[in-house]
Amino acid sequence: REDREAPLRLFVGTAEAVVGARTEQIEDLFFWRESPRFTDAECAALALTEAMMHGNVSDDVYAGLAKHFAPSEIIELALTA
Repeated sequence: REDREAPLRLFVGTAEAVVGARTEQIEDLFFWRESPRFTDAECAALALTEAMMHGNVSDDVYAGLAKHFAPSEIIELALTA
């Protein structure tokens, strides 16, 4: 019998090891805005990632980051997003 969930378990395990994300957060990633599993700082970082994917980081996104991260940390987030 083929184990169809094996690739997902491998991905989740890898993500947990690499970025420290919990399995529940990975499951909620597509609706991170509504999920109670992300902190405000994590949501700010996800908003930056999403904005960068669309090529438009607004002042609001930056302001959200500035509440939780130092300028040097924001640069690091932007470089790794």
